[in-house]
Amino acid sequence: MLVQTRLGTHTQFMESLSPSEARAYLKAFDRWLMGENPRATDQDYYWRSVLRGCFFPNRKREEADLKRAATLAPDNVDVWVSLGHMAAERKRWAEAVEYYEAGIAAMPDNFFPWYGRAMAYQALGRYDEALEDINTAIAIHPDLAYGYETRGRIHDELGMLEKAADLDFAARCSAATPSTQRYRDELRRRLRRKRSLDW
Repeated sequence: MLVQTRLGTHTQFMESLSPSEARAYLKAFDRWLMGENPRATDQDYYWRSVLRGCFFPNRKREEADLKRAATLAPDNVDVWVSLGHMAAERKRWAEAVEYYEAGIAAMPDNFFPWYGRAMAYQALGRYDEALEDINTAIAIHPDLAYGYETRGRIHDELGMLEKAADLDFAARCSAATPSTQRYRDELRRRLRRKRSLDW
């Protein structure tokens, strides 16, 4: 089943839908995918999962659709990243790492699975590995504002306040959140205190 998107990204398309349009899409997917339609593709299962997640959350069914999509197309990086995000939301970090690794294997030049695995490693306290992954994500996508924020936070965890200056770049980006700016300001204060104590 072909999804006709009016806007470019998945997020933009979902934001363009009204609840009634989303319900109509979901019903169409449900009819198309009934009985494991042999003509169904990974994209069909993936898009049904995205629709559910945005409008009618049902984590068990979303996950089942994503796993079916992964079976049909193991090279679909979006599916692995989505599974990684779902595992991360549940704080199942080791599982999230496995999904992100599958995404990296599927498309190593896509920054999302590197970024996701960096976040999972950070949550596990594996900061050196997190730093390697976030550096790779930033090398792939140098304008990744939240990548610089994450790297700043990892440097902070490692006690490398001077290197946490990445937050300056992140805070200047249009995608920066107020929490990014507050965290940047807090780190600046801590760095000033550290420097004054060093003197």
